[in-house]
Amino acid sequence: MHLPDFLFAFISKLAKIPTFKAIIIWYLTHMTFALPLKSILKNSEWSVFHHPNPIYKLHLVLLPRKAIETPLELADQDPLLLKSLLLMVNKLVEDFQLENQGYRMIINGGRYQDFPLLHVHLVSGEIKKSYKAAGE
Repeated sequence: MHLPDFLFAFISKLAKIPTFKAIIIWYLTHMTFALPLKSILKNSEWSVFHHPNPIYKLHLVLLPRKAIETPLELADQDPLLLKSLLLMVNKLVEDFQLENQGYRMIINGGRYQDFPLLHVHLVSGEIKKSYKAAGE
């Protein structure tokens, strides 16, 4: 499913309001099965989806299955969570045959983070459309 730009922007703005922020974080960590997105891969720590508003030819988003709001909090978590992330990315690189064409893992933080939940972008290919990050 692809979210229209205006809807994606609206949800991003709602996520900055404390009450909605708490609801969105809870929903994204406990209700991934109810997201209107097709799950690509999942384990006990991470869920992977096609990005609902893709910017790149291949644009996947990895969501932790626990409430971690910022990249800085990732270091405070169990080291197995980070290892699990890297194993998940390795599996995706293999499944999508990205090794030869190249890929990037992107983690936004601070003013560049659109949602108040840590998420990792795995992207490959050319940029499909221009995008203005939250902090720009």
